[in-house]
Parts: sequence; structure tokens; C-alpha cells
Amino acid sequence: MGIPEFLIIAAIAVGVFLLFRNINLWYFKINESIHLQQEQVELLKKILDKMQH
Repeated sequence: MGIPEFLIIAAIAVGVFLLFRNINLWYFKINESIHLQQEQVELLKKILDKMQH
């Protein structure tokens, strides 16, 4: 197997991995949980800032 074939196989493997990763994240709603946690952190920072001033 030469370098071009290896690069093609590696690119396909990475693409398949990323596709299945996104499907799994969607299924378990991890992306949404992370987004909600980020919003909570921002709100807590605002509350803390108002309490300190």
C-alpha cells in the first residue's frame, strides 16, 4: 500500500468517525446539555458580577 492509498483510507476513516460521533452526540443530546451549561455559567457570572458591584 502506497502513501496515496493510505491517505485516502485515513481520510475516509476520519470522516466516518466524525459522522458517527455527531450521530452519537445528537442521540444522547450532549450538545444541547453543553449549550445549556454554558448559558448557566454566563448567567452565574452576571449574577456574581452584580453581587460584587
